[in-house]
Amino acid sequence: MFGGYGIFHQGKMFALVADSRLYFKVDDSTRQAFEVAGSARFRSMPYYEVPGDVMEDPGGFRRWALAAIAAGDAAFPRKRRGASS
Repeated sequence: MFGGYGIFHQGKMFALVADSRLYFKVDDSTRQAFEVAGSARFRSMPYYEVPGDVMEDPGGFRRWALAAIAAGDAAFPRKRRGASS
């Protein structure tokens, strides 16, 4: 679909790798941090490149990854048990 690799957590995509770059999913609560860091957006998708300083900081990387997982979870809410489509 986008010429790269999707990274999933519990069946929901929260990151992608394309053109040898890692992108995390963003939402309204995380987008500004990526923009302030000067991260590039991946096409018109809600994914931004992970900043270099975050890539080099294990604690920072973990925090940004968990935020991306939360953004991925929020984009695809769980269906209630017994709910019909």
